[in-house]
Amino acid sequence: MKRIVAPGKNVWRLSPVAQAGVLVDACDYYRAFYQAMSSARRYALLAGWQFDSDVRLLRGEDAVGAPWPVELLPFLSALCRERPELHVYVLAWDYSVVYTLEREWMQRLKFDFATSDRVEYVLDGKHPVGACHHQKFVVIDGRIAFVGGADICDGRWDDRRHPAENPERVNRYGEPYKPYHEVVAFISGDRAVASLEEDFVLRWRRAAGVSLELPKDGAAASTPERFDFDGALPLDATTAAIARTYAAYDDDGCEAVSEIRALYEDAIREAEHLVYIETQYITSRALYDALVERLRNASMPALQVVIVVPRGGDTFKEELAMGAAEDQLLASLGEVAREAGHALRVLYSSSSDAAESSPPTFIHSKLLAVDDRFLTLGSANCTNRSFGVDSELNLVWESERRRGPLARSVARLRASLLSEHAGIDYDPRLEDTEGVVERLDELVEAGTRLRWRPASRSTESELSALLQRAFDPESPVFRAT
Repeated sequence: MKRIVAPGKNVWRLSPVAQAGVLVDACDYYRAFYQAMSSARRYALLAGWQFDSDVRLLRGEDAVGAPWPVELLPFLSALCRERPELHVYVLAWDYSVVYTLEREWMQRLKFDFATSDRVEYVLDGKHPVGACHHQKFVVIDGRIAFVGGADICDGRWDDRRHPAENPERVNRYGEPYKPYHEVVAFISGDRAVASLEEDFVLRWRRAAGVSLELPKDGAAASTPERFDFDGALPLDATTAAIARTYAAYDDDGCEAVSEIRALYEDAIREAEHLVYIETQYITSRALYDALVERLRNASMPALQVVIVVPRGGDTFKEELAMGAAEDQLLASLGEVAREAGHALRVLYSSSSDAAESSPPTFIHSKLLAVDDRFLTLGSANCTNRSFGVDSELNLVWESERRRGPLARSVARLRASLLSEHAGIDYDPRLEDTEGVVERLDELVEAGTRLRWRPASRSTESELSALLQRAFDPESPVFRAT
């Protein structure tokens, strides 16, 4: 069994961890963030594509008796007022005008003037033209870190049931929005968390133009703290790796980093039985080439490929820009798989009431599992821009044994995710890498929430081709601003 993870090639660093786990959907993630943040004493680092000051972290029964405000900015402000040594640093993307109508109005003023002066808010616009800050992670006191695909913002909260209607799943205006699926990992362990801090400090210095000095005394206890988060799925891991994407940026001499792309390519080439992908978009040419190479490799065993994606784009402009390219990629992969004798299924999760008029669950997670011995999740979609343009951050795990403790916990995570997508109780039969596709076909045919996602080689219009190149480039327009 050839190792996949290779520091210096497809990951940045490989470090020991004291604890690792996965939180599925923003209900569990926001609750865990609230719990961990409530014990913060010295500093917290929040990096994301988007933050909203008024997003409710706790809802329903979780909010009853909460010791602090449940909205993000009031919560952070209350903690800082109570704890004079606490500093909170928030790094958000200085977004494109394209997203103006989807962002909170006067957000900068709210963070700067409606809160403690120890909540520092910086907009990161220091990228090559066409790139964005897309990393999503949190570090608290050097003790724990959260890394995933979920932003702490309006319109993301949902629980694992994903009902068609949920009175708590409403935006700041009280308007309901569609079901949303997210995946976020957490790790503890001073060396792994310190690497994430280092990444944040580098980004902060570039964006703010000033160095960020974090307190180091007592950053990690001699006996690492154990975190008990409701709903968490544990990963039986002793190490974790970090993989990144950065475009070259001449303004400060930063060279391009494409670890995540190399990681996906290497993991897929080594797949023997099962490739499982959850992603918001799948348009990457590099990923397509790696899958085709593996599917056409006659010396390797027959492969099962399971891809879970949304039924369509999050917005009309995204569907127009990415939809045709995604359909053509998926249709081509299906043809290659059939010709080579492999099983490929592309799925989405329908509404809980099964009505065609009801919105399906929107897949916003970004995850790859291979043979259950390898797992990566984080902020990177399976797109050209996530593999070469935007700033991205993933955590990575690899089991040294095919059926070791870590591999078993990855299998349980995958089975839990697929059971959720089907809208059924946990199905242990999905843990086995053999026969996964057959079991999923049974669930689709039985009328569960799982549906086959159709894809066709539709003719791409000139407008959609132009938008696709603009929204999903393989390289920045320019290396520097």
